[in-house]
Amino acid sequence: MKGDFWRQFITTQTWWILGAICGLHVFSFLVPGMFDVPLLILVGIGFVALAWKRLDFALGLALVEVIIGSHGRLIEADIFTFSLSLRMAIFGGILLGWLIGIVLKRHKYFYIPIARGWLLLLVAVLIGSIVGIFDAHDVGILFDDANSYAVALYIFPILSVNWGTKEQGILLQFAAAGVIWLTGFTILLELLFTHLPGKILAELYTFVRDQRLAEVTLQVINADQFWYRIFFQSHLFVASGLLIAAGYLYAAKEKLQPGFFIALGAVASVLAISSSRSSILALLPSLLGVVIAVWILYRTRAAIFVQRSVLAILAGALGIILTGVLIMMPPRTNLQDAAFYETSAEAGRELAISSRWNLLGPMLGELQVRPVLGSGFGEEVTYTTDDPRIRAMGNEGVYTTYRFEWGYLDIWLKMGLLGFFAMALILIDTFSVLLRSGDERDWIRVALAGSVGLVAIAHIFTPYLNHPIGLMLLLFMIPFIPNAAYTAIRTKQADKRPAALRSVPVTASS
Repeated sequence: MKGDFWRQFITTQTWWILGAICGLHVFSFLVPGMFDVPLLILVGIGFVALAWKRLDFALGLALVEVIIGSHGRLIEADIFTFSLSLRMAIFGGILLGWLIGIVLKRHKYFYIPIARGWLLLLVAVLIGSIVGIFDAHDVGILFDDANSYAVALYIFPILSVNWGTKEQGILLQFAAAGVIWLTGFTILLELLFTHLPGKILAELYTFVRDQRLAEVTLQVINADQFWYRIFFQSHLFVASGLLIAAGYLYAAKEKLQPGFFIALGAVASVLAISSSRSSILALLPSLLGVVIAVWILYRTRAAIFVQRSVLAILAGALGIILTGVLIMMPPRTNLQDAAFYETSAEAGRELAISSRWNLLGPMLGELQVRPVLGSGFGEEVTYTTDDPRIRAMGNEGVYTTYRFEWGYLDIWLKMGLLGFFAMALILIDTFSVLLRSGDERDWIRVALAGSVGLVAIAHIFTPYLNHPIGLMLLLFMIPFIPNAAYTAIRTKQADKRPAALRSVPVTASS
């Protein structure tokens, strides 16, 4: 992409989206539970209309919601015995609007090879659900377990948009708005949690907890110094944003502006605040791969490479130091007044790691029962956890759950070899196709390929690819498949059709 970094990601549209995100959070905080049902109904209807009129806009907003909402419960309402969330309203609206567009021939869907893994995954999800039903797994658990894969259905509307330069730019701007919000909101929460009075702090914590936005855990340095680990699962998008920034860092021909390095410092602060070991473990090799690939691809001069590397490292270090200074500035929160002081004073992160290893053996044992077909969604495993909160409940830490930290084993256990193969195919296809580029967007595609590596590695220890966050990250790389690849695929499809139909173009429309 040509031009300054900011003009590619930050436009007036980006600021409007940021304003809407802010308003949504304020509404959810100040009037929880009020007007939620009519609001969600209006959202659903609105997205039906938007998906009909501008499918690319509707999909971009769906991506923003996943980035800022983590678990999709920023707004949620109970309708009879069913819990309807903002994410469900958006999802249902887009799928219905797209389907109406297909029936009335406003939208067209065409198959390309990148879709094969997603189609196999949907088949595996169906089989996993059927197996779970036949094995009489708890219906509520089964639905909750399989529900996260529903976003894979976005593959159909995504392949109904002709993703040209304009549409790709819109998607980047929407994603930028979400990442900017998540970065600023994380830093703001850190400052508020370390400085607010106890009663206000308790209300803020209740909001973050009930909306399932983030995990907030007290980290004690000594008797007088502490900070809070604030982990959004959607920080994965911040890490992906860092990979994109790294790509631009070494590809840009123009002089880099100070704002770019300020942004790097803010992103580094957020990753430090989240302190996700699996994310850092996944980020390091992915970042190294992106840096090396872009350096080779653009043949960046050694002097410029070293200079920009030093500036980027300094920006990240200064960002973390500045945030640390602000955290420690008085007046500080009185921990004894904090409503969650007793439950979060012992973070127990080492115990969480040991519990993960305790789970591995029982999971491998369950895998041997049905290694090919899988045990279906809602399958539970019993193991001994070292989590002090669970041990305090008795049973000597014996715990039964259907949610597992071992991501790939989770897929294999519930969907069998077909699910495992489908996910591997998605990762390999997406990574390889993104690298087939040949225009000024090379650095973005290299960074996105690095993001495939990021989520693939992170999923080993932390579930991402069985969650809308990881699935949406992969889905929204499809629009950036090189245009040459699309053209070749469309031409090949046209050549295979009967002669009478070859004059009809194989295209998608928005």
